Amino acid sequence: MAKAKNPKYTSPRAIASYPYLNKPDEFKGACRFKADLVMDRDVAAPLIEKCEDALKAFVEKHNEQVADGSKKGKKLNLKKALATGLPFDEHEEDEDKVVFKVKQNAVVNGDKVRLVYYDAKGTRIKKAPIIRGGSTIKVSGTIRGYEGFGGGVTLSISAVQIIDLSEGGADLEDGSAFGFEEEDGFEADAYEEGFEEDEDGSFDADDAPDDEDDDDEDF
Repeated sequence: MAKAKNPKYTSPRAIASYPYLNKPDEFKGACRFKADLVMDRDVAAPLIEKCEDALKAFVEKHNEQVADGSKKGKKLNLKKALATGLPFDEHEEDEDKVVFKVKQNAVVNGDKVRLVYYDAKGTRIKKAPIIRGGSTIKVSGTIRGYEGFGGGVTLSISAVQIIDLSEGGADLEDGSAFGFEEEDGFEADAYEEGFEEDEDGSFDADDAPDDEDDDDEDF
């Protein structure tokens, strides 16, 4: 029997929160692209329903395989899975909003994953701009089931559409953003003349993500 493919999804327009969509986040040995997607509950309804349907199908198939002996393990409780295994949470401050969590391992089966980016018109972007928190985006990927923690589904990331970019905070080059006014006295230009940049002109640390295989299951 051919393996069933994971269902695809495309999110509605959402506000990105804590996005790591240009470079993966490294935390406790994990290396993932990820973001929280904040959206109105009514706008999110179709995606919520799609995730619920995918979870029901995954649990049903899993339990059938356990029953016929083709898979080892315990049967999953659908009610518990629906209560704890969906990839979104209630918004902490606004009951009319929900927060979807999307993530993608940066390395799968030894191969680096490269996300694809598009502008608001649907034209592919070869070099994506920095996607900061507050940006309006849409995300596309697949819904993947997992057995652990009572069962659930996750939203992987394949592509990102950038609708509106956030500036991501104050301009740190201009002190007026913090209420500082021009005064007579110390000037940085005169002080910094004796300093030189590194050979590569950068003061950033090098990125060296660790490999981690994708352990989510196919339906």
